[in-house]
Amino acid sequence: MSAVSNLPLIIDKADLISSNAEAQLTKKARDIQNKYKIDVVIVTVPSTEGAGIEYFTETLYLQSGYGQGSLKDGMMLLLSMEERDYDFYKKGKVHDNLSITLEEKILDPTIDKLRNSDFEGAFNTFLSKVDEVYSKAKPDGSFPKEPKGSFPYLIGIIGSFVVAFIIVQTGASTLKSVRYSRTANNYVKKNSLVINRGFDQFLYRNVTRRRKPKSNSSDNRTRSSGSSPHSSHTSGKF
Repeated sequence: MSAVSNLPLIIDKADLISSNAEAQLTKKARDIQNKYKIDVVIVTVPSTEGAGIEYFTETLYLQSGYGQGSLKDGMMLLLSMEERDYDFYKKGKVHDNLSITLEEKILDPTIDKLRNSDFEGAFNTFLSKVDEVYSKAKPDGSFPKEPKGSFPYLIGIIGSFVVAFIIVQTGASTLKSVRYSRTANNYVKKNSLVINRGFDQFLYRNVTRRRKPKSNSSDNRTRSSGSSPHSSHTSGKF
């Protein structure tokens, strides 16, 4: 085990959670560290003191000595409360192997709770989702390949067409052919339909307006490369 294992994994400079919650989160983060050999760090600060949040996060991660192994494998979630900014920094094998799909499984429910100012819930969710995602990782830190290609969908579409064709053909075989006619007179009983007067009357005006909810998805996130090798950022607001 690398010497960085003794570094604090929960740093709450913005005082968002209780000391008891901080201790419980630290234990959870340490368990993840021991199981998967990655550092998972959560940091809150009142502000980044004028620095860009990506620069602030990466500098803190590297200068503090976080990261396991030669590539400094790990991740850091940093919140700056001044403008409610966050940065999710990935380093080493985490950057190399964590796909956007897997990243969103971690971030989406976390950011939802942050938007509601449920900080303890957000940090617990973050760590739980990291544990859940990395429980499927291989020993080298990579993940099984995600299903790709359209073959399963193509089979479903072809199958649907085949079934529809059989139904149409079966129904068509029971139909009786008739001679083409330009009117429907042959199907109307004489004097059975008499229309003396016709009009339209619009009685009410009912307009319903619904506010379109803002998306809480990853659309507003910014992804960028880190300044050091094998690193990247995903940042946004909460």
